Amino acid sequence: MKISRSKWDSFIKCPLCFYLLEKHQIKSPDTPGHPINSRVDALLKDEFDELRAKGKPHPIFKEYNLNFVPYNGLDSETLKKYTGQSFEELYESFNTFILDNPTPPEGFFPEEPLNELVDFINENKFDNAKRVEVEEAVRKLHTQYASDRAGNNLRRYASQIAHDSVMQFHGQFTIKKAKDSGLNHFRYTGTLVRDSRPFCRNMVNKTFTETEVRDIWNSRSWAGKSTGDPFIVRGGYRCRHTWIPTNPEWNI
Repeated sequence: MKISRSKWDSFIKCPLCFYLLEKHQIKSPDTPGHPINSRVDALLKDEFDELRAKGKPHPIFKEYNLNFVPYNGLDSETLKKYTGQSFEELYESFNTFILDNPTPPEGFFPEEPLNELVDFINENKFDNAKRVEVEEAVRKLHTQYASDRAGNNLRRYASQIAHDSVMQFHGQFTIKKAKDSGLNHFRYTGTLVRDSRPFCRNMVNKTFTETEVRDIWNSRSWAGKSTGDPFIVRGGYRCRHTWIPTNPEWNI
């Protein structure tokens, strides 16, 4: 019998499983599916389709003072192309689009009002009396002109923004639906890579109550930790993990 790296890894994880497979060709049980996740995903899509048709923002957006209305300008062929794709597939498609279109079309962002905002910020950023106006100007640069404080296009930050935005919305939606369903336990799920944070390594595949999660979050610190709700920011910048509602009695 040849011993490969994967077989050795299988033996380390479960010697009995290794023996049953190699000696008797009995495979280990497959990982169970995620019917709750799939159902939540389907309900979320139906909910957004309804709001898209009405031209209204989602109640969660209203709760966080975000006036985001689901986009309703895609043609039927484009919708058919992306319907059924996972977050990861859509994220990859978005990255591909960014790479294929490194700069926005000429005239996409009007330069005059953009430059006026940049000048206003530079002239007043140290004036406490105009702090609110400066913050509003920065917000407009980010949201209306996709630019940073210097007027540079935010396309170079698009990968980070897309990833964190999707994951943060997923976290907000997860905690809300968990509360609606009466679930108070959460499992920290996701894959580990070479540079995974110590927090993620210690927490992955473990189940905690909401109170325990928040206590752990408030009592520990680590490199890359972000401020905010632990269910939304998770391990920090570009974290690949998520909190999944669960019930210990399910024995998953």
